Amino acid sequence: MKQITRAGMIVQQILRFGKQTEASRAPCNLGPVIDECLELLRPALPEGVAVKWKGPETDALIQADATQMYQVLMDLCIDAGHAMKHGGMLRISLIETELDTDSIPPDHEEIRPGSFLRLEVSDTGDGMARLP
Repeated sequence: MKQITRAGMIVQQILRFGKQTEASRAPCNLGPVIDECLELLRPALPEGVAVKWKGPETDALIQADATQMYQVLMDLCIDAGHAMKHGGMLRISLIETELDTDSIPPDHEEIRPGSFLRLEVSDTGDGMARLP
């Protein structure tokens, strides 16, 4: 049932993208979004691809459009799966981190020091070819 609901939300997102309207940001617990994405994704990954998912100890609440976060994660994981046709490891982690003034890149003045969640997606695939 979750997948049907999520599919409907993805269709709404596609329609919203076509109209160039703003996404609906709301408090979103990212852990269950990742769980749901992986539940749907695992059977679609090539044989021999293991998935390791590590979340934070507490709820991972962010201000975001849950459907967009789901879609971004799904796209990253599908691309990772394509890079590991002969097996490998797909790692997803959600890490609580503190940013201080020195750790904020100079070209991102809009970011203020504080507590953040860092979503990391990595794989042991071949990688991308370098551009000439």
